[in-house]
Amino acid sequence: MDAMILGINDEGRQKAQGSEDMAKNTGDGFRRGSVSGRTQFQRPDGHWQKRNEHTGRLMGVKNDGKPFKGVAREPDGRDTPNA
Repeated sequence: MDAMILGINDEGRQKAQGSEDMAKNTGDGFRRGSVSGRTQFQRPDGHWQKRNEHTGRLMGVKNDGKPFKGVAREPDGRDTPNA
């Protein structure tokens, strides 16, 4: 299925209808912008897990003991429209 092209995004790439500007990895070990609609918390076993702010559904788990990059921690004190 072909997507309708709406314009050009910040990186000079074509932007399709229904696509949103998202946080981008730079390849240099950091991210520009934060991941929206997601939070993370540390489980009792020390691993970090993501949660969907809309549904509360639990998502991926990191087993290396380090938090996800660019994902807000719970409780983060923000009242976002995603919550």
